[in-house]
Amino acid sequence: MAMMEDASLITILLVDDELPFLEIVKGFLELKEKFRADIANSVDEALYLLQKNCYDAIVSDYQMGDSTGIDLLKAIRSQGNQIPFILFTGKGREEVVIEALNLGADFYINKGVDLRSQFAELSNMIEQAVKRRKYEIALTESEERYRTIFMNTGTGMAIVEEDTTISLVNDEFSRLVGHAKKEIEGKKSWKDFVIPSEISKLLEYHEKRRIDPRSAPKTYETYLRDKNGIVKPVIVTVEIISGTKQSLVSVIDISEKRSIENQLRLSEHRLALITDNMLDMVMQVGPDLLIEYASPSYLQSTGYSPQTLIGKRLHNLIYPDDLSKVTEVLNRFGTDKTCTCELRFRHASGKSFWVETFWNFLINENGKFGGAVVTSRDISDRKKLENIKSAMLRISQAVTATNSLQQLYNIVHAIMADLMPIRNFYIALIDNERQELTFPYFVDEHDPPPRSRKFGQGITEYVIRKGEALLASKDDIMRLNNEGEIEIFGTLPVDWMGAPLKVGNRTLGAIVVQSYDEIIRYTKKELDILNYVSDQIAMAIDHVAAQEALIESKDFAEKLIKTANVMVVGLDENGVIKIFNDAAERITGYKAVEVIGRNWFETLVPKERYPEVWEVFSNFRANGVLTRNFENPVLTKSGEERYILWQNSEMRNSKFGVSVVSFGIDITERKNMMETIERTNRKLNLIGRVSRHDIFNQLTVVLGFIELAKDRARETDVRNYLEKAANAGKNIERILNSTRDYERLGLAEPRWEKASDLFERGTSALDTSEITLVVNLEGLFLEVDPIFEKVFHNLVDNSMRHGKITKRIGVRYEEVGDGLVIIYEDDGIGIPEEVKKDLFTGKWGKGLFMVKEILSITGMKIEEIGEYKKGAKFCIHVPEGRYRFTE
Repeated sequence: MAMMEDASLITILLVDDELPFLEIVKGFLELKEKFRADIANSVDEALYLLQKNCYDAIVSDYQMGDSTGIDLLKAIRSQGNQIPFILFTGKGREEVVIEALNLGADFYINKGVDLRSQFAELSNMIEQAVKRRKYEIALTESEERYRTIFMNTGTGMAIVEEDTTISLVNDEFSRLVGHAKKEIEGKKSWKDFVIPSEISKLLEYHEKRRIDPRSAPKTYETYLRDKNGIVKPVIVTVEIISGTKQSLVSVIDISEKRSIENQLRLSEHRLALITDNMLDMVMQVGPDLLIEYASPSYLQSTGYSPQTLIGKRLHNLIYPDDLSKVTEVLNRFGTDKTCTCELRFRHASGKSFWVETFWNFLINENGKFGGAVVTSRDISDRKKLENIKSAMLRISQAVTATNSLQQLYNIVHAIMADLMPIRNFYIALIDNERQELTFPYFVDEHDPPPRSRKFGQGITEYVIRKGEALLASKDDIMRLNNEGEIEIFGTLPVDWMGAPLKVGNRTLGAIVVQSYDEIIRYTKKELDILNYVSDQIAMAIDHVAAQEALIESKDFAEKLIKTANVMVVGLDENGVIKIFNDAAERITGYKAVEVIGRNWFETLVPKERYPEVWEVFSNFRANGVLTRNFENPVLTKSGEERYILWQNSEMRNSKFGVSVVSFGIDITERKNMMETIERTNRKLNLIGRVSRHDIFNQLTVVLGFIELAKDRARETDVRNYLEKAANAGKNIERILNSTRDYERLGLAEPRWEKASDLFERGTSALDTSEITLVVNLEGLFLEVDPIFEKVFHNLVDNSMRHGKITKRIGVRYEEVGDGLVIIYEDDGIGIPEEVKKDLFTGKWGKGLFMVKEILSITGMKIEEIGEYKKGAKFCIHVPEGRYRFTE
């Protein structure tokens, strides 16, 4: 099984063919919370678990059926596995114990009856064995690492015995002295490789070191003589190997270094006379562009001391992107004796700065390129000023070059990257309508673009609130967080730098630069640059945003007008047609080109309606009062009249010469259909009223005869039959009454009603004297069908007739999401689950079916969510726009 437990636990494999004993051992060990134990019933199972899992120790019984713990131990050790092994054995098995210890067992323990002390001893043995094994592994690994380093280091290494014999050397030492390893190890003394004048001094060091290692120098310079008699200056480092009289010797040949040092010393002396007091940086490079001399001024300007630069390639000092400029300069050798070039140097801090370089080429004895003397002057301040001016100009140009904010953000990022090193950059803008902070542009090495968030306590919001630029280190951010000034979002940067984006008195948001790299650090210089350009960036964003919104609005309006399914007509102050969309063409039969420029009233208004319609328009021209909704026919190209329902809007100061825009819906078919429906409904209602009146008369006669028959009937069965017939007649009467409601359903327009009044009217005809009504509908108004009160009537009637034990009815409301829920509940018997699926279909009665139909007229829905035997609970879902509140 997978080993997912705490790594600090010691994992043990317990092996025994007696499962109860294994469980006891496992329980005792794991009780200490130091161990985690797995169990195996046989040697084979133990070997399988060892292949699958890793354990810190094994505790095994001796006798296990046909196999023994000795067999398991042999199998494990034969695989080279040195896992600690503890053997459980019975008393008097000394020969077994001896064999186990000889085979590599760590401990043995005799089984006994004192389990508590026995398992305490076992716990102690396990801990000792595991700890000892860890020490052995660590020691082996340490020795292996030591030997690898000793043999493979580029330094000459040797181990010297107390009698000065060299017992072990590496390949580099063998190369230094010119002897093979077999000629040295155990045969040569270190004295054989030291010049005679140094032997007595070094022998004294050798002897003192073995008495007190601190009494002799650890590192010193001396001279080594190789097999060919060549003397080499070397640096020797000697350490006594702990616990021995042996010493570890390291030898480094510094012959080449000495030669170079002598040459450089002469060169430095020559150039120092000229350049040491110059403010400009002066260097000399050889034909291979290795730096041979650098003036002291390099330390102040680049952070590199002259000693650090000498011997390095010039390319190491040049900013990588400017190396091509060096190549261009060198290509001018042979044509020019001198050359000037502006490029960037790399500072020791990792930053770059601009310099103006003056190259004086050197010619060797063969007339070839012999190097150059390069004088450099720091022009970074001048360049920064030039770059800032250029950036401001480029930002201004970007405003006219693009109408897209996203393109502008990309341009701004590129411009800022020319002013300072920027890997992480974002722009945050305030959405004043939603009181949110948005991140339309976000480039970051660690964090994904954040979602919009409520304007809160982030460091970005802090800068916006303060209205000032801020440079904050990681410690500054933590301090502001601890003081409760800000809340930290995302990965913590090394430096965070932000400036507010302001246009006049308006703050649009903030521009932010941050670094996660210790090499890229920001200072007040970068903060001043960011703050300086932030106003220009803010104006650019504001301008492009306005352009983008205008274009989007215009494009949207044009598309909306063209593709709208309603007529869109625009008129100037004289009624001349300026706008005529596709739907207007389709309804009137005129093409836009045929009517644009013509007078609307003279072209499309029927003559008999002309005075009425012109009066509406004239009133608008004279008084500025426009009738918002207006219905009148238009005259199509074919001479047909189409009825249009208009919604009118005035356009003030329009650049397009439009004074009124009207949106028209063709209601001709609907108007004709409604007239047909009204005629049909009148006929149906007449038939219904006449039929209902006749049926009521006949039903009254039937019920009257039943009552007379009941008085004369003597037999009980006959009276029961008559009672049932009377009830059936009353049901017919109730059904006939309900048809009146069906006739009125949806005939009138919905209207606003006070919810509490609807409930009161709906229940006024019911006897609720024995019911406690708890109604909390105050302040709520609903837009409903005029017969909505029947909803409450039917719900209460349903509770009283079918609730059986109903004593309390409550009605309240709650706002949920983008709508409202009216909750109706009683304490009756409730509704069985098998009834609920057909509750509103009419299968169990017309009352709730009628409720659903009334609600559907105004887009409301109803469901029952009560629990059977705990009461009924109805939820009426009211959509947005169909309810409102008053104080």
